[in-house]
Amino acid sequence: MINANKNDEKNDVFKKMRAIRLAASYIGIPQMVILTKVDVACPLVRKDLRKVYLRKYIKKKMEQCSNELGVPVGCIMPV
Repeated sequence: MINANKNDEKNDVFKKMRAIRLAASYIGIPQMVILTKVDVACPLVRKDLRKVYLRKYIKKKMEQCSNELGVPVGCIMPV
């Protein structure tokens, strides 16, 4: 789980999660990333949660997670 409201790229969270993901991938465990607190991160999503996939900020965070962790964007779920 990754908090959409925080910038975790500056610390070792992504490095640790990537190492865990690579080990899980080697064993054959499917991976999924849950992007939490999207309503706090984007005020427009707070008003209408159905538009979570239309917000550029949320899409940018999903792409950032995908690039840092190596997980496809389709396996990242904003909640």
